[in-house]
Amino acid sequence: MTSAVTYTAIKSSSLYIDGLLGARYISSTTTISDAVSVDRDGRVVRAHAGNPSYVNQTTDPVIGFKGRMRVMDSSWFIPFYVDGGKGPGSNNGTWQALIGVGDAFSWGDVTLAYRAMGFHLKDNTGSSNWTNAGPQLSATVNF
Repeated sequence: MTSAVTYTAIKSSSLYIDGLLGARYISSTTTISDAVSVDRDGRVVRAHAGNPSYVNQTTDPVIGFKGRMRVMDSSWFIPFYVDGGKGPGSNNGTWQALIGVGDAFSWGDVTLAYRAMGFHLKDNTGSSNWTNAGPQLSATVNF
């Protein structure tokens, strides 16, 4: 979950850019499942009992910018977003980025974008590295 306050740094008919400052909360649960190894004769060679799990959480400050650039005085635009942050410890990091293409209508916008985000959490019991990326189709309704 990310929350931020923004400040409009540039605003014109073809470009706007907002600076942002906020925080991102991340909770990651890792679970180890039972594992059994069997040799050729069908004997159990190795077994792990139970399903231990560990929850790693952090709240990181983030800083970044977002905006959109209009394409040649048309209703089409290029949205963009970038942020990054680092927690109070030396091992936490988080980031997010988006770029796409959109079309503005009188009722709102439709956008097709590529979005990526990731985080790295590490402490004395283990670490979690996670990256997720893919297409995003969205509609914004103005009211």
